[in-house]
Amino acid sequence: MTKRNDSIITQSKERNGEFTNADDRMPPRGSLMNSIRVYPDLALASIRLHVTGAFRAWTLAKHLDTDGRGWIERVKLDALAAEMGVKKRTWQYWVEQAYKTGYFMPSHSGGIRLLSLAKVATLLGVERIHRRTKALEKGDAFTGQLWRASVFASTHNGKPISRKTLRELTGISQRTQARYDKRVKTKRTINIYITDKPASDLPGAIEYGGEATNFAYKGKVAHRRPDSRAAYGEPETVSKRWRINELLSANLGIIPNSLATQRDNSLRVIFIQNQKKAEKAARRNGAKDVLGDVFYQAASTGNVKEWKKA
Repeated sequence: MTKRNDSIITQSKERNGEFTNADDRMPPRGSLMNSIRVYPDLALASIRLHVTGAFRAWTLAKHLDTDGRGWIERVKLDALAAEMGVKKRTWQYWVEQAYKTGYFMPSHSGGIRLLSLAKVATLLGVERIHRRTKALEKGDAFTGQLWRASVFASTHNGKPISRKTLRELTGISQRTQARYDKRVKTKRTINIYITDKPASDLPGAIEYGGEATNFAYKGKVAHRRPDSRAAYGEPETVSKRWRINELLSANLGIIPNSLATQRDNSLRVIFIQNQKKAEKAARRNGAKDVLGDVFYQAASTGNVKEWKKA
């Protein structure tokens, strides 16, 4: 069959919205083929649903399925698991769980058929994939507790967000979040909102301001805002126009209580680096009667960022 015919068939499948492993190809933003791709949205969902073993087995299988056929040799998969430091008994449990969840399906000649990325996302209740990242190191990073810590830390995006909101999004307790971030040495930045009020107004701000934190900073009344944290590893943002996300949005509809839906609906305060863009966003929110403040970055010193309200 010619390349032209192959292209016609592929385009026909895309028009019909079929979930094929060929649709799992990533957008052309750098190559990650030399390391295993991990999707933090899916990984966190697998932790919440207690199918993390099946998901990790599928992740390794997906790495071997370089041509997108949806079929791999079991021998090669076992060898890769051993190379990643997965113990035999643990690996057997992961594979059994992958068959039970439907991520794996039996095939002929000692092979394994695996579910496409879009279908796995559907089973995990994820309606949009936000980012991808390189796999973790061999050994404990992929098989032990460091797996959960690194997966959680890879969801950080460098923007201010509270532990409470992260708990609502991920289902991970605030204490566990702190332990995970400490485990992978997450870089934290302190965010301070500096008002236009002089420091002499601090007593009144404490009594009537309604802010949780009030203190004098550089001669002004200031308040703490949630810390921001750098992402673990080398994550890349995935466009909502990526083929998989378009399929999830068009063919699957809205999945309630998904991580993506909660993340979008939880945004009440907006932090923008550029002052003009922040002021434009504030005017837009005002015209639409959207509640919430918009802040722009005024300065940055060490691990402290200073913000002002637009």
